[in-house]
Amino acid sequence: MEAFAAITATAPKETTNLLTVKETAKHLRKSEKTIREYIKLKVLPAVDANRNTALRPSYSILEADVNAYVKRLRA
Repeated sequence: MEAFAAITATAPKETTNLLTVKETAKHLRKSEKTIREYIKLKVLPAVDANRNTALRPSYSILEADVNAYVKRLRA
């Protein structure tokens, strides 16, 4: 148990902030339609909160995934 505590104490804390399609579009300076297309094409991983329902998809995107996408673009 002490070893686990030592590892977690020194491990960098990752952000677990979830962004909406609108927030992601604003962050990337793209349209919401483009972000939905990126999700459809699996360029950006996302989770559909309305999965298995008749409702329109409501996507949540991890901020870390958005940052990783930006990093890939700059490479």
